[in-house]
Amino acid sequence: MFSKPLASHNACQHLSIHHYRHMLIQFKRWITLFTCTFLFASCDQPPPLHHETFFILGTLVEFTIADTPEPTAQAAILAAKDEMQRIHTRFATNHSEGETAIFNQLPAHRPFLFSSEEQQLILQAQLLQSQSQQAFQITLGALDQLWGLSQSPMRSTPPSESSIQQLLPDIDCLEPLANQQWQKRVASCQLDFGGIAKGYAIDQGIKMLKAHGIANAIINAGGDMRIIGTKHGTPWKIGIRHPRNATKTIAAVDLSGDVSIVTSGDYERFFIYNDRRYHHILDPKTGYPSDRAQSTTVIADNATLADGWSTALFVLGKEGLPIVEKYGMAALLIDHDGHLYQNQRMDSMLKTAQHPPSLSQQ
Repeated sequence: MFSKPLASHNACQHLSIHHYRHMLIQFKRWITLFTCTFLFASCDQPPPLHHETFFILGTLVEFTIADTPEPTAQAAILAAKDEMQRIHTRFATNHSEGETAIFNQLPAHRPFLFSSEEQQLILQAQLLQSQSQQAFQITLGALDQLWGLSQSPMRSTPPSESSIQQLLPDIDCLEPLANQQWQKRVASCQLDFGGIAKGYAIDQGIKMLKAHGIANAIINAGGDMRIIGTKHGTPWKIGIRHPRNATKTIAAVDLSGDVSIVTSGDYERFFIYNDRRYHHILDPKTGYPSDRAQSTTVIADNATLADGWSTALFVLGKEGLPIVEKYGMAALLIDHDGHLYQNQRMDSMLKTAQHPPSLSQQ
């Protein structure tokens, strides 16, 4: 590089300074390159999932949001939570200011005008009642109170046969009148939206998330879910729990887009008496807990439908699977003896399905 040797101290000093500057420039270039590479790599990583859990609707409700900045996700979750709490207060039988509680306190043949929100849910429930061959009914509130499976402390013995028959209402005890009014034909005709209101609350929660610009999320209310979008571009993997072992799943499905999956089970609220399991899903024809299933799962376009139909299927048993198929929904049922059945729509969606021996245990 040089035409003659460097003989002087100043020349050596000049070389050292020149070499140092060259190394510093190269180091800065390397740092810049590393930083840019690191930043671009970080940008390739999807934003983390946002999780929040609240106690609403008598259960733990988990909100999960993907691919969304944290401030947007937090604001959306709080809005959805408040909306779901509003619905719980409005439809719960133990909130004296709600229309449901007010109607239940009225004597028979007293007209009552429901607001449009209650009116629409009543009409949806009555349509489901008709489609499900009366397996679904929202007028079992008095019987639900008698069984006490939603109360604390929960009762530990079944009520008497006579008391059940006394409170068992006719299937048409809720009578529509003119001008959007309703009346009960007998005093024991008490509204209880427990088989459908949770799904409705989930739907309204999702509506609120969408209003805040959320495109990828799950609301999970104690196993009742509605899913929108994807998880970082891939479907959400949803497990269906084992009805006798909460730590295991019996099946899994991949869901994306806008769809709901709801599971009803005899393991949520129950007591054992004389080796028999008494749970909260009542058969409208008998007034006793239905004994045709351990759990039922329905996949539908929205959570209101999935919630109502999972309850109806639980009462119908495996014979109800073709009915659910008829109305365009996928369904899975584990019967009283632990055998697993599914309709054709569900069969095409299942990723895994097992029949563990422990399914048939008490």
